[in-house]
Amino acid sequence: MRGTLFKPKRNGKQSKNFVLRVIRRPGEKPIQIPLHVSLRENAEKKRREILREMEQEEAGMIPPKPQREAAKRPLMEHLADYIAHMEQQGRDAAHIKGEHNRIARIFKECGWKVLADIKRDSFERWLCSLKDCVAKTRNDYLGAARTFAGWLLKRDRLAHNPLAGIEKAKVKGNEVKNRRAYTREEAERLLAVSGPRSIVYRMALFTGLRRGELEKLEWRDLDLDSETPMFRARAVTTKNGKESKLPLNPELAAHLRRFKPSSAKPGDLVFKGLIGRKIEPLQRDLKKAGIAYVDENGETADFHSFRHTFITWLRVAGVSKREAMKLARLSEERLLDRIYTDESQLEVSKSVKLLPSLLQDDSPYYSPKSVLLCPAASNAVKTDNPGELVQAAENQVVVPACPGVSSPVVEGEMVRDTGFEPVTPTMSR
Repeated sequence: MRGTLFKPKRNGKQSKNFVLRVIRRPGEKPIQIPLHVSLRENAEKKRREILREMEQEEAGMIPPKPQREAAKRPLMEHLADYIAHMEQQGRDAAHIKGEHNRIARIFKECGWKVLADIKRDSFERWLCSLKDCVAKTRNDYLGAARTFAGWLLKRDRLAHNPLAGIEKAKVKGNEVKNRRAYTREEAERLLAVSGPRSIVYRMALFTGLRRGELEKLEWRDLDLDSETPMFRARAVTTKNGKESKLPLNPELAAHLRRFKPSSAKPGDLVFKGLIGRKIEPLQRDLKKAGIAYVDENGETADFHSFRHTFITWLRVAGVSKREAMKLARLSEERLLDRIYTDESQLEVSKSVKLLPSLLQDDSPYYSPKSVLLCPAASNAVKTDNPGELVQAAENQVVVPACPGVSSPVVEGEMVRDTGFEPVTPTMSR
């Protein structure tokens, strides 16, 4: 490592202060460090100090300078920088507030004041102490702390993320709230009794927009008069911070046109005064419609259930996974299958009827005596007249049909080369 002092020239005039030019390795681009001193003896002293620190950093004896400077600052200052970063990225205000409160609580209850205090052991002990919190809440705290530490790492304020290896708590089977989708009949009853709020519920049912996204929806986000009506979910309103423009259901578009006031301005909120943070209005509407907020299976029907309903209806209608993910603005197939699709509404009885029939009249392997018997029909055989079923005689032995096994056999009948021979009774000696 080599460092030389010089006074640069700017516009033909030499600067009065020295600059240190450092070459770490042969062939590397030089680093220029302003020293802000004009006397050579002071510049020489700074040169020796800087080179000594850089050599110690290279040898791993001390952390890099950004990490050393970050270590001196209180954690709350780093948190303030992190919050400012999220605001600059356009993250939702509610999300930012939640992250701030979670991280600040961790600092306080873990006793962390500076970066050196962030330890995996103390954090895991604190997580275990949250006995009143469900698994999802503990995972929210873990996610907030781990993301914050990752942000510090990217900005060279930490040498490594001490929380990166902590595993999430198992959520499946430990959910405090199991949501379900509304059935079509329930949705119709709810819309019929909910008065002015029915347009909000209809919008949620046919777009899958979340409550916060609906709350911030403006009339300029809706294109109701084009051949294909559209709606826009602005990036500042969405959970993932991405903007989407998607088609509207024609029936929904017609309702919105009738609902739109003649005096509405582009920047006006579409559902002003109709959406709040409290769940009581929806609970009252559910009660009027005869819908249990929590049913006998412990499943909840709340506002977010409208999003579950939208996605479930898409899947029941046979919409492809890729299209459903696009319409629901989902990034992972796992969310579509495991979280949002209500399996109780899938028409699986119709699906099994789509399976092929075997040994029908048009099959090359069909013969009048070939029949597949289910347990419920084990007392019936097929006659020489195709399609006619008769009760089995008392002297018949029915052998359940399966691949490689011959058709039902009448006791005493000669068995031809149709498969395995039937089991014959034997007498004990």
